[in-house]
Amino acid sequence: MKTTRELSRRKFMKFLGAFGVGMLAGGTAGKLGSTYAEAADSTTAGAPVSPWVNVKEFGALGDGKTDDTLAIQTALAKTPNKSVFFPAGTYLISSTINVPVYSSLIGEGNGSKIKCLTPVPMLVLSSSNQFGNRYGVIRDLSLDGAWKATAGIVLNNVVVGRSFYDVQIFNVNGTALQMDATQNCNFQSIHIENAVIGMALYNGAGNNMFSRIEIEKINKYGVLMDVNPSLPGYNNNGFANNPTNNSFQKAVIERGKAVHGIYIKYGNKNTFRDCDIVLGVDAGESIVKIEKDGNLNYFERCNFPGGLKGNPAVIQKGHKNYFKQCCFESYQKGAQVMQLSGRTIVEHPHFGDPSYQIVSVEGDPKYNMVLYNAD
Repeated sequence: MKTTRELSRRKFMKFLGAFGVGMLAGGTAGKLGSTYAEAADSTTAGAPVSPWVNVKEFGALGDGKTDDTLAIQTALAKTPNKSVFFPAGTYLISSTINVPVYSSLIGEGNGSKIKCLTPVPMLVLSSSNQFGNRYGVIRDLSLDGAWKATAGIVLNNVVVGRSFYDVQIFNVNGTALQMDATQNCNFQSIHIENAVIGMALYNGAGNNMFSRIEIEKINKYGVLMDVNPSLPGYNNNGFANNPTNNSFQKAVIERGKAVHGIYIKYGNKNTFRDCDIVLGVDAGESIVKIEKDGNLNYFERCNFPGGLKGNPAVIQKGHKNYFKQCCFESYQKGAQVMQLSGRTIVEHPHFGDPSYQIVSVEGDPKYNMVLYNAD
């Protein structure tokens, strides 16, 4: 059996990540490393006071057989403002884990798995006031919905300034990552696989940053932006319910049978840079679809391979959405790779075949601007 001293300094630095670097600069790593090793890897009630606690101190087994719901919720409730550490193992849950304000969940990567037994959302972060469920980190965890969970992570109503790193969410019979009026959060290296919807941004979810997100094997939408009156953030946000100013960089959406890789029903001023969005050969209507209430969204240097299909890459019905230096390849000859109905700006697209077309299917085509010829 591992003792409290067996958590190496290397593991300590892994869990602290960017925060650990800052602590090192301040000269406190030695002290915190000792404290963390004692607290995070201890199963005794007498572990020293530290910003870290081990979920096993509260009765969780992580053996893949025992329901650990109560132990996890107890650890969060009894240790406010701290990080709950999940040593490698499979932690079964039968009801939703509610993550309080300022609390963090830290695992050991793919080895630390939370698995759902019932049709419930797995992790919920919510707030009932204007200050929000703010700050804290969720990182190095794997969430397995087992095709029972109705959602992976749900961020409800004024969730502010939280960070998510190296989190896997898979086998979800619903939305893997759902955001309602969620603002100013950071998502990095999130891997979503096998879900109905990969990510859904509702009701003024805004100013969130997504970097190196991978979404694959989705049944409906890779990324959905919409309004949802049934959620608490409806009419309780600063963006008139429109998802706004969200930024995606180097995201990958691929494979599966999704109807759309990105579907913007409502949403303004969202940006997608250097993204690779590939739908499977059995996929649905288009790679990107923007409805009439999607305005001023921006796509730059995005790759839209077509899987040798004749379906369009882009169906655009909104106002002044901008596509700059995007690449269209592997479509049938003569394919209408962009179908435009609203005012659209297309700058210097790259076509893998000169027969590809940009067409106006509704309205006056003079309002669509192709600033340079395709190459």
